[in-house]
Amino acid sequence: MDEIDSVSRKRNVYIVRGVDRYDDEMRVVIDRYSGEVLQVR
Repeated sequence: MDEIDSVSRKRNVYIVRGVDRYDDEMRVVIDRYSGEVLQVR
């Protein structure tokens, strides 16, 4: 991820939204407790 637009928290995960180096939107879901990346879109 090149640029972060927002970080939000829902229940047990953090959702990070941003833009990659090719200007495509990205959404990364991270486990709140372990820090494990659960999903990348």
